Amino acid sequence: MRLFDRPIANAKFVGGRLCLDFVNTCTGRTEDGEPIGDRLLEYADLVAWAVRAGLESGPAALKLAVNDPAEAVRVHDRAVSLREVCYRLVRAVIHQKTPALSDVGMLNQEWIEALRHRSLATGEPFLQLKWTGGDHRLDRMLWAVAESAAHLLSSPDTTRLRECGGPDCGWLFEDISRNHSRQWCDMQMCGNLTKVRRFRERKSQEQ
Repeated sequence: MRLFDRPIANAKFVGGRLCLDFVNTCTGRTEDGEPIGDRLLEYADLVAWAVRAGLESGPAALKLAVNDPAEAVRVHDRAVSLREVCYRLVRAVIHQKTPALSDVGMLNQEWIEALRHRSLATGEPFLQLKWTGGDHRLDRMLWAVAESAAHLLSSPDTTRLRECGGPDCGWLFEDISRNHSRQWCDMQMCGNLTKVRRFRERKSQEQ
């Protein structure tokens, strides 16, 4: 299957933050938080998502994976673990629960690894933060995800974190609406489906 033929290559980015869109790489979640319709099945899917996010060009990363398939498997496993850790940490914030120390520790590990490749460089008009040393690394797209999660979860913006109320969805997003009243990841996806379901339930009760 070609890179752009993979389902994840057309992923919707509705989370408002890179880490949230990374968490949303499954079609939904069960009540227990288990992923439904996982689209991050192998390393090539991770690359396709990274291309969609503007983090990768695609062919270079796939070439690295071909040359080191064992490392590609390890990075894919790390990516899935990072996704689930971010999901649990964000949900803990939303539901005002204390996050698991093991989850905080894992995100810290990924964040520390990312910082090893972050440096200042000259740019216009001032200095710019850039990623370095990633030309031969299969995990370079994870650095930006870890950075996004660390910045989000340590900021006051956590008060805007929401979980979609659509059936079997559970996608996460940052609510930046004027009245902070956003309920769904996407009105066309879960919003309309929920309204139709509620309408049918009312009709069935009236009969």
